[in-house]
Amino acid sequence: MADDIAALIPDKKSFWVQSAYPRLRLWPNSVNAIHGSIEDLSLVSTNLDKRFIDLQIKDREQWQFQSQALPLIAVYILGERDSNLTAPIINSLSLPEAMKYLMFNSYGRAFLTSQQCRQEFQELGQLAKTVPVRELLLPDNLGSLKQIYDVILENLRLIHTLV
Repeated sequence: MADDIAALIPDKKSFWVQSAYPRLRLWPNSVNAIHGSIEDLSLVSTNLDKRFIDLQIKDREQWQFQSQALPLIAVYILGERDSNLTAPIINSLSLPEAMKYLMFNSYGRAFLTSQQCRQEFQELGQLAKTVPVRELLLPDNLGSLKQIYDVILENLRLIHTLV
C-alpha cells in the first residue's frame, strides 16, 4: 500500500512499485483509529495538525516498511465515502474507466513535455491492460478499517488465483 503517491516502474511485462519514504502522514482522526493517541507522534509541519508515524521504529511491530520495489498486483481507486454503506465494496473497472481514473490520478502532468505525456499515456494504457484496476467504495466510518483490510486482502487473493 502507498500513502498519497506511488512511483511505478514499468518493466517488459509488469509494473513495480518503488519504495518511498518510511512514514505515514495522517490526520488526528486517522491516527486515533489505527494507532491510538497522537501525543507520541510528531507534527508533519508546524502549520498542519497532521502527524506522521515512522515505519522504521522497531517497537511498532504492526507497521512494516518495505524498502525494496515490489510487483504491482492491483490498483484500488478510492471512491467517495458513503455513510449509507455498511461494508466496503470493490467494483471492477472497464479499460476506459480504468484509464480515466489512472489519468486523473497521475501526478505532475503539467511539468511534462508533449513527448513525455504520450509516453505516460502509453504506459498507463499498458498498466490498465495488465494490472486489475478496481474502485473501492468505503463506509464513512474509520471503525471499519479492519473490514476494509479484509475485503482488499480477499480481493487480492482472488486476483492472485486468477493470474
